[in-house]
Amino acid sequence: IEEKIEKIIVDQPTLSSEAKDFDGLLTTFQETARQINTIENDTSLSPQDRSVRIALIIGRSDKWVSADNLYNRYLNFLNTITGTTFEDLNGRDLLSIIYDEYSTNALFTGETKNSAELYFNQVVYLAFFAYSIISQCFKAAEEVSNFTADDLAKLNDDDRGIYDNKEVATLNSVIIQENEYLNRKVLQIDFNESSLVGRMDSFYNSDLNRHVFINGGKANVKMTDTLLTRAYKDGVFVNDGSEYDSWNFETFSTQLDKNATFNAAAREGVVNHVKASFNGTMRDYLTALGYDLTNVPKDAYYYIELNETTESGEINPHTLVGYYFMTIGYKAINIDDDKFTIIDQVPISKHKLWTDGHSENIPVDDGYFLALRNA
Repeated sequence: IEEKIEKIIVDQPTLSSEAKDFDGLLTTFQETARQINTIENDTSLSPQDRSVRIALIIGRSDKWVSADNLYNRYLNFLNTITGTTFEDLNGRDLLSIIYDEYSTNALFTGETKNSAELYFNQVVYLAFFAYSIISQCFKAAEEVSNFTADDLAKLNDDDRGIYDNKEVATLNSVIIQENEYLNRKVLQIDFNESSLVGRMDSFYNSDLNRHVFINGGKANVKMTDTLLTRAYKDGVFVNDGSEYDSWNFETFSTQLDKNATFNAAAREGVVNHVKASFNGTMRDYLTALGYDLTNVPKDAYYYIELNETTESGEINPHTLVGYYFMTIGYKAINIDDDKFTIIDQVPISKHKLWTDGHSENIPVDDGYFLALRNA
């Protein structure tokens, strides 16, 4: 398990030893799986012998609460990761602690989720792997509880001794009841709001929360679940029937900056963050957050802020008739540029303005940009 996460787990004073020693518990269950495989493939054993030996792994029911009992260790692990028996001083369960730790270095919740997913996947693997082993033990215990005289006659001396010493003696009703509880605890999504499947569902299916700007835990700005995208041609937006078609570029900029927290500085901060800590382009990063860029053309721009400039031209000293240039554009980066070069001004329109009131349009390249926008 990742060293940083392992340290977080170890530093939790009330955490169960099973959750702290994730790798140790995994090793134990891997060894148990090999043990069961050896028993099942031992042709010198009768089916009844095999059931006794597999049931012995967890023993009789009064041993299930022992600290070193495999079933008890699994329940402690399961209860810890689902928040049933463990919370830190802030009321967080283990998975929430891990999630929050990854949040400190993330700008968006989707980024946190992607980073935390490796740990979550490890937890899921161990939890279900161990569940399958414990289930085999319960199945064997149930078979032993239903032994007939004919079954007992087929036990060898060693396994008959285990049976006679009541090392696997558990009432059939107790086994069935405990097994049903375990099944609900693991598989029933709404079981006490703390089942394994329910806890994982709340993590894996929380896509609606992927687009919250958290800025390392210092902000909480919900973004729209789709990127604002605009194509422009001859200095005007290409009409696609959207609500943005009637906006001029100044209004567009004002709308994007209506939330003071996620403004031009924050949009440029995303660029710097991705460049420094993400292995990929801006297109890759936005895709990883869950945005759909399927229809965004190659070399589109990521919008940072409006940038209007004027340049002096010439004025006739006698007639006082002259002109100057005005360019409306925006600061941006190419979303497919792995160097993350910031372009101070990508022009949208440029005009030569005369002092007598007329103007000339100066052609600029058509373009396409996208922007992150708060909801």
